[in-house]
Parts: sequence; structure tokens; C-alpha cells
Amino acid sequence: MRRFRFSLETVLEVRKRREEACRLELARAQAARDRVLMELAALEHEAGDLLERQGESRARRVDLADETWFRNRHASLLQGASKARVALEEREKELSARREETVKASRDRLVLERLEERQRREHAMEVAREEQGFLDDVAQRAVSDLAYTA
Repeated sequence: MRRFRFSLETVLEVRKRREEACRLELARAQAARDRVLMELAALEHEAGDLLERQGESRARRVDLADETWFRNRHASLLQGASKARVALEEREKELSARREETVKASRDRLVLERLEERQRREHAMEVAREEQGFLDDVAQRAVSDLAYTA
């Protein structure tokens, strides 16, 4: 009996490697997005703390140098947060594209795996038919031998 051999095994292996590469790129894109999210959260938190400290400073005394520093620092934090939002939007787009690539790579791999499984079942049925034919021949000879000796 011959062994099953999937003729597209090499293609299947290439598709598996491509899917794995897509998964790695997806993980990198998620990590990049998470870094930007953390940066944005830190900037927004710092801006909130700054406004709180500015309020406390004003309650004690009004100092033009402190007021200028608070305004400049707050503007800088807002600008950084704005840049982080733009970067976050870019990372979200990249992440979405990587997800689509990963899904497509998974589908491509699944198509070949289903084909392989179907061919494997067909091969098993063919082998079973061959075995059954062999057993039928053996049984036929045995019956013939019995009839001949009788």
C-alpha cells in the first residue's frame, strides 16, 4: 500500500510560515499601539496634575514666573498629547491592516489544510477499497479451492 503524500505540502508549509510572520507583525503592531496609548495616558495625567498644582499655587500666591511656566508646560503637554493622538490613529490603522493580513493568511492556510484533509480521506477510502478487493480475491480463491477439492 502506498503512503499518502500531499502534493501541495510545500505550499502549505509556506502558508503556515506566512501566517506565523503575520501573527508576529500583528503582535508588534499591538505593542506599538499600546506604547502610544500609555504615552498619551501619561501626558493627559501629567496635564491634569499640572492644572491641579497650578490651582494650588494660585491659592497661595500669584507669581508671574510660575504662571508662565505652568502655561508653557501645559501647552507643551497638550501638544504632546495631540501628537500622541495622531500617532495612535496611525497605529490603529496599522493594527487593522495587520489583522486583515493575519486573517487572510489564516484563511489561505485553512483552504490548503481542508484540501489536504479531503485528499487524505479519499486516499484512505481508496486504500480501503484496495484492501477489500484483495480480501475478496483471497476469499474467492478459498471458495474456489474448497469447491475444487470437494
